[in-house]
Amino acid sequence: MQLVAPADAGRAGTLPGTYQVRIGSDQYAIDCAVKLEDEKLTATCDGAWLYDVLSSRDLVYIGLTLSGNGENVLYKYNLQGLSPRRDLVTAGHQATVEKAVKADEDGVPAKLRAVSEPALANVFLGPEQFKAGRVKLCAGSCNGDGLIRSFELKWKEGASYEVTELSGKGAIEQVPNAGVEGESLFRLPIPPQYGKMPGLEQIGTTASADVFVEWTDLEHPERPPKQVDLGKPAGTFQGANGRAPGQAGIGGVNVADGHVSFRHEDFTLPEYAGAVRFARTYNNTDNEIGTLGIGWRHNFEAYVVEESLGRYTMVLEGQSYDFPSCETVDAKKL
Repeated sequence: MQLVAPADAGRAGTLPGTYQVRIGSDQYAIDCAVKLEDEKLTATCDGAWLYDVLSSRDLVYIGLTLSGNGENVLYKYNLQGLSPRRDLVTAGHQATVEKAVKADEDGVPAKLRAVSEPALANVFLGPEQFKAGRVKLCAGSCNGDGLIRSFELKWKEGASYEVTELSGKGAIEQVPNAGVEGESLFRLPIPPQYGKMPGLEQIGTTASADVFVEWTDLEHPERPPKQVDLGKPAGTFQGANGRAPGQAGIGGVNVADGHVSFRHEDFTLPEYAGAVRFARTYNNTDNEIGTLGIGWRHNFEAYVVEESLGRYTMVLEGQSYDFPSCETVDAKKL
């Protein structure tokens, strides 16, 4: 990030003092090193915690302040953009990439498509943009298949919007007072066919067009629609296949897709009719940092991922177990 002093002689130049850039939110952020050279402020944001901040759902803004005076915020920006997609691969196969970018048919995902945390469009909206408006999330254009989601918003005095869905599928999550000036953060899932996943070139497929959000002020129809480019959705395949079901291994090498995984038991202690044990599993396609480092999971480590209502996977000791289609109950009908 580079902040340049204005060239207009009638405007104030670079203020004296020590500057500080903060990326993240008021609750979770990192402070970046700033230097002033040739009347230019340059901030370098890196370090061990940068990945955690950038992947955090709390990420809200970039702020520039004078050090020692936290109330003197010179610039503060909401970050409109996309959160990455993450596919949890239970067992790799030849059609993994092809299934990953295939569109759902009538809301039903392609068979054997990995359960994923979908890419999310993160959009900040507030009464400064409009009090009553129509919002469209689009890929390439807002015509035909390019229209991903559309809904109308009406501002309420409780510092949030009333949402009326018009088209598209998936949850619309609203986080009130999440941004600068009390703006609401909207998180909108991106369908799988718009994702840029590793290996697309190998199957002769190119990534879809950039995604953008467009809103229209319904109280002032004479104003032109506002568009904000969010970029191209991207994703990764996360290896959750430490012991892939139905796939043999020789010397720790999975013969189906070639990844390396093995299990090591550190200790076992007898307890009544059973035993207490601690075991670790390594997987070279698991690229996330865990409690034991990159690629390592232990037998007390477990979590559940929900892609959408009725579609889940449970990850236990580095191996995911999919529940791709579960019966759900509509609480409103009970």
